[in-house]
Amino acid sequence: SAASDVYKRQESGYTSERVVRYIEALPTPEDVRADFDFERQYAIYVNRMKRAQSECGEDALWMSFAPAVTFDGNFRLFGYKPYIVTCMRYKEAAKRLNAYYAEQARCMNEVIANAMAENDIAPFCFTATDICYSHGPMISPKVLDEIYFPYVKKAFEPLKKAGVKIIWHSDGYITPIVESLLNIGVDGFQGFQEKY
Repeated sequence: SAASDVYKRQESGYTSERVVRYIEALPTPEDVRADFDFERQYAIYVNRMKRAQSECGEDALWMSFAPAVTFDGNFRLFGYKPYIVTCMRYKEAAKRLNAYYAEQARCMNEVIANAMAENDIAPFCFTATDICYSHGPMISPKVLDEIYFPYVKKAFEPLKKAGVKIIWHSDGYITPIVESLLNIGVDGFQGFQEKY
């Protein structure tokens, strides 16, 4: 399970300092864009969407997934504690990591926006990353506004420019970050836990 993977990584000695070294070795956003194969990803996306909608028929809308900037994915990569400590103690490294993810997502979201317009694909996207638990965000909304949400907004810009509506899923009590999510372009929510 994901939880056991998190603890295995923590037990293996992954530290926030090692997380920072990992981040420092990542490609720059410019390199991410230079290496992104827009034509190939466009063909894959259109084929996948048409096949899925065909399987659903006319009675159900197959909603596209749009990448954002992962949060919970870092728990599987680094372990829960090392990642959270990195966000709090090494904010510049956390920003660099989120800039890397944001450029990957932005490139794909450019593909999605273009493909929707050119292939009559419904302009709605679902996106998901667990950022909250039952008592609220895993780190403070203030810190998220500094190190996380600006990068998600950048990732979403191609979709918003194209008029695509974004539905956000997150487990947990997200009320403390709803305003931030609306400000970065989220149009609706799925899995909304109203209170803790």
